Amino acid sequence: SSRRRHTRCSRDWSSDVCSSDLFKRILCATERGIVMPSVEAILSEAVLDADQSVHAAVAEKGSVVHSIGPDESVHRAITRMSEEGIGCLVVLNGQRQLAGIVSERDYCRKVILMGRNSHGTRVRDIMTASVVTIDVTSTLRNAMELMTERRVRHLPVLDGSDEIGRAHV
Repeated sequence: SSRRRHTRCSRDWSSDVCSSDLFKRILCATERGIVMPSVEAILSEAVLDADQSVHAAVAEKGSVVHSIGPDESVHRAITRMSEEGIGCLVVLNGQRQLAGIVSERDYCRKVILMGRNSHGTRVRDIMTASVVTIDVTSTLRNAMELMTERRVRHLPVLDGSDEIGRAHV
């Protein structure tokens, strides 16, 4: 049968189009009662300097921010993500202000699973409008803690009101 059960946990993954291997491992670990490591534990083993400023990290990585408008089609957004090899785009309104963020996860949950058409659906219809952001003067530790607390994978970095980069896991 093409429907296969994950060997170590009870969840049937064959119909879950949005599941990543990491997501599967975390859910399976949770089902088995395994406690996932804390941010502090991860940072203690990391090769990065957690007390480095977000500004320095963005400067090292490069500050190219890929964006899209809210009236663009979801198909265009997914095409751009694929072309750039990224998992999300910031959504900027007509005044070039942050209006939201759209990710592959939004596409999976709000287009694919709902049977919508990516050509006819607008970015504004699936984007996350209440974006969690961090100031450029914060540390990487602050960014990781915020991402863990708020359960977000993408964190736009703001310098005043202008976005300069994006942290992600």
